[in-house]
Amino acid sequence: MFAVALSAVCVASAASQPRPRSGSEFPAAAFDSLDKVAFYLWQYDSFAWATSDKLAAEAERLGPETIKRLGEEWFCFKRDSTWHAVYGRFDEATDRYDAVVHYTSAGKGQIVRSTTFADSALGNRFGRALATTRRHIPVALQKAGVRFNTFVRERDESRIDVWIVPAWQSNGWLVYGVEFQYSLDAPGRIVRDSVVRLGALKGARPDSTATIHLIHADSGIPTVAEILFLRLYTKYFAHVRVFTRDWVTELFNTGGQQAWIHALREEKNPSAN
Repeated sequence: MFAVALSAVCVASAASQPRPRSGSEFPAAAFDSLDKVAFYLWQYDSFAWATSDKLAAEAERLGPETIKRLGEEWFCFKRDSTWHAVYGRFDEATDRYDAVVHYTSAGKGQIVRSTTFADSALGNRFGRALATTRRHIPVALQKAGVRFNTFVRERDESRIDVWIVPAWQSNGWLVYGVEFQYSLDAPGRIVRDSVVRLGALKGARPDSTATIHLIHADSGIPTVAEILFLRLYTKYFAHVRVFTRDWVTELFNTGGQQAWIHALREEKNPSAN
């Protein structure tokens, strides 16, 4: 285990809400709404892994001049039943996104590459949003060398949402305890709202005998990032549980089926593995 101490916690508190008295009071509709977003991000992450591996395999064929054009501002999105991944760079000087490589899903696990991306307006907005939010990562985390995954999604015609969460680290550790969610205006220039959790950054290596506890005692239900963590990493541990003020949430996998379990929790905090 390791920990990086950070100094602030900025989240919506559940302290002003009365505690539920029974499991039947679990806010299922609110949780399902967040889980739909987390499931989309889980799909996003899966396509990102597949296309980044393909990009690495094709690097020599693409050539050094093409590879040099790539930056940190890459993103995925879904239209109808097709996933897209766009790799390129946002140039803040010209306020333009240079889309270098565009991948699309083609069914049966196939991925098709093209060197054109027609939706330059989306590229500019998403690239700008990613560049804008990256500047909000605390210096302490940057100095600690923590790698992050970034997800960007158009909420509606007026908002873009960006989530920044710890990635699977290059040393094999899975890291948790901090998360950032930003809501930006449609052009991706201005952060309109944010939910930031800065606590003790913890981590563990995958271990099928270990139990991981994500403690979030000032929240009513898990956040999108915590639900995403459960969806991504439960399979690598015996148990992964999120403890909020009121509930213990876990994703069970039995016989190829998944089910969410939400139990009314005791007020005593468990050990934060």
